[in-house]
Amino acid sequence: MSWNDNSTVAAPLVGMGDMVRGKAIIDVNKGTVRKVKDFELPEAAADLLRREVGNSVEMIRILPQPSLEKVRYMAVQTAEYGIWLIDAQNDSADWVGVGFLLGWADGQRLAVWDTGEQKGLGDQEQTAPPPYFLAP
Repeated sequence: MSWNDNSTVAAPLVGMGDMVRGKAIIDVNKGTVRKVKDFELPEAAADLLRREVGNSVEMIRILPQPSLEKVRYMAVQTAEYGIWLIDAQNDSADWVGVGFLLGWADGQRLAVWDTGEQKGLGDQEQTAPPPYFLAP
């Protein structure tokens, strides 16, 4: 649960009717509640992740890259396999590491709280810095 501002609170919703994951936005001054559905991983991206980790994967948090255009990167925190970065443009799913998925930061980089072993985006040579950074 978190405060959005001085009058609204966002509380997580999990398994509430047809909403698998979302938030209840509560205005404490007006006494109103608005339900907002979380981003869902497109089926093609979910298939990429399942090819890497297997069919039984619980996705805890899914964060699309903030963009005005079509989403290229989607960060996924799983219960069993750590954090993954899915690249829809290149049809790849790469393990980022274990930790807590914080969110997207300025410069379109992913912020991850480092709680264990980390590795880069695959073993291939990188020509540009990866789109994530590791918080100490």
